[in-house]
Amino acid sequence: MFHEQVTFEVIPSKALSGGELNIVMQSLGMVLYYDVYALPCPERGEPWQSETIANIDTIIGGEVADARDGCEKMLVSYPLATLSSSYVGRFIDTLFALAGAVSGRVERSEAKIDREAARLIIGDCISELLEEWGEEPGSKELRILIESSRK
Repeated sequence: MFHEQVTFEVIPSKALSGGELNIVMQSLGMVLYYDVYALPCPERGEPWQSETIANIDTIIGGEVADARDGCEKMLVSYPLATLSSSYVGRFIDTLFALAGAVSGRVERSEAKIDREAARLIIGDCISELLEEWGEEPGSKELRILIESSRK
């Protein structure tokens, strides 16, 4: 299986308004890009690499919503294939800081997970990329493979 990104769910203890969500996101260094939040990389990598460490889609009523409308759940994704593995720790810290800031929990496939489980999940996906594609996350060759598979 090809893992271009790895996604986790953050389930807040209560639904958040757009204003509440914005305060939380800004406190964690997130930036609002029109209708979604993302955590920018602290330094610019290669042109083919992701510019973000985490991408957050907000969910209302089971549907992806505009982040300015608030949320009942967040899908937090790590751009695995297009970012160096050196950012995994920062992503996990951000994922669990976000869950803590909204008094929520982190889930994957409807099961609550902890930091170590998140690290293992991402590690397994990295191993699969290396085994199946022969490329490290964030490599130029892997980005070329991704783009060519979309055509």
